[in-house]
Amino acid sequence: MTLRVHERGTHAFLRSVRLPALKSLSVAVTSSWSPQTALTPMTDATRSVVSRSQCSIERFRLEHYLVDYNDVYGIIDALPSLQHLELERKTHRGVPPRPFFSDLQVKGDVLPNIRTFSYVGSGIQAAMVKEGEADFSLFRRAPLTWWLKIG
Repeated sequence: MTLRVHERGTHAFLRSVRLPALKSLSVAVTSSWSPQTALTPMTDATRSVVSRSQCSIERFRLEHYLVDYNDVYGIIDALPSLQHLELERKTHRGVPPRPFFSDLQVKGDVLPNIRTFSYVGSGIQAAMVKEGEADFSLFRRAPLTWWLKIG
């Protein structure tokens, strides 16, 4: 089962549904933290839907997000079955990706089952790597080094 959520209230929706057959989740988030929400709203919502549904999400796409990178790490941590990850951050207010890839490298093997990874940032920043490609082992071992090499 695939679910695409592109509306305001995404966090509340994900915290309220039960989807045991869910394998693929695509979320467009246009707002992040406010004093009325948790510091990691997408992490909390993702953990909630996975826990309640007892599902194994293998594919996750987060687009147009303004969430903090800590929220992205939390989402990744909440999806232990994750094999395909797409991050699309098309906003001029986006945080540069270098700190994200640096932190990903420092945190170690946070994507143990990853087979494809795609990042689209603001402007012309874009990168994709797939299992079996020459740079895949570099991405798994040293995400920042991979990002700097392709960038």
